[in-house]
Amino acid sequence: MPIARPKKKGQKQDSLFETEWIAERIQENKLINDIRHRVGLWRQGGYMGVTPTTARLLAYWTDPDREKKLFFCQIEALETIIYLTEVARKYNDGWIENSLRDANDSSNPGLPRAAFKMATGLINK
Repeated sequence: MPIARPKKKGQKQDSLFETEWIAERIQENKLINDIRHRVGLWRQGGYMGVTPTTARLLAYWTDPDREKKLFFCQIEALETIIYLTEVARKYNDGWIENSLRDANDSSNPGLPRAAFKMATGLINK
């Protein structure tokens, strides 16, 4: 999988881990971008195809009047896992599950897994 560059300018992390293979791995990740696109279309369509419980959770998490609003990246991570587990196959996106399984099989035979970045947003006041 490609390695993302730091978003903050001036970080010296690149020099700490600079090796020949990193330059080859810094590239667009088409699979992730394709999944994000499908999740975005599903979001725009109103989260069709989820269970009633999931629909209530999504309404709660995205409520504009919610006191402690979630960051967009938190909502996007939740939407993605919901799409992958509840919706993708219903919209002929079984290719996503197949792609993830193939990636797991090539890197982690017998140990299927998926990971999401999830910021907690916890702030001490």
